[in-house]
Formats: sequence, C-alpha cells, structure tokens
Amino acid sequence: MVKKFNKVKDELLDHDFDGIQELDNELPPWWLYLFYFTIVIAIVYMIHYHVLGTGPSSEEEYMAEMSRAAEIYQKAPQEQEEEIGPIAAFTDAANLEAGKAVFAKNCLPCHGPNGEGLVGPNL
Repeated sequence: MVKKFNKVKDELLDHDFDGIQELDNELPPWWLYLFYFTIVIAIVYMIHYHVLGTGPSSEEEYMAEMSRAAEIYQKAPQEQEEEIGPIAAFTDAANLEAGKAVFAKNCLPCHGPNGEGLVGPNL
C-alpha cells in the first residue's frame, strides 16, 4: 500500500504567464516540519541574543579573543610555545624556498614583490 501525501490531485491554477502553468500542490510534510523548526530556532536565537541579552554580542566575542591573545603575548616565549606551538624562524634553504613559493603564489598579487602593497596593505 502506497501512502500518498497529496489528499487532492494536482490542481492546475487558472492563470498562466507565457505559457507557463502553475500547479497548486501541497508541500511534503518533511519540508513543512523543517520550515517550522527553522522558525522556532530563529525565535530562540532572537530571544537569547537580542531580547534577553544572555548571549555575547559579536563585539564582546571579539574583545574576549583579543584579551586572550594579549594574555598569551605577554607570557614568556616558552609559555607561548606551549599554547600556540613552536615559534622559530626558518633558516635552512629548503624552507626558505618553500616560503618564497607560497608568498609568490598567495601574497604577491596583492602585496607586491617587496610587500609594498598594491591592492592589499603595505606589509
């Protein structure tokens, strides 16, 4: 037994435009449930962030990230390495050539060959 979603057969509406005719079909239930779910999520989001103000704003999140970065920056280099990884300049020729290739591919078009800034800012 096959269950049909449409209780009424496809009904052709009485208007057309440039020969394009429109059918008045019912939407599938899964689509309607998903649509109603997104409405509920939007209402919860608006209440949480804008009405009650219990969620952080974009500016508050930015300031929290900047203060965390400042804390890491003020630590000793050994402690910084523990949190963000090793901090060392490459000196061997293979890594320098690889870095030049990455700069030439990704950075040079906007920042120029000497980092003087063409479209992008002056480095």
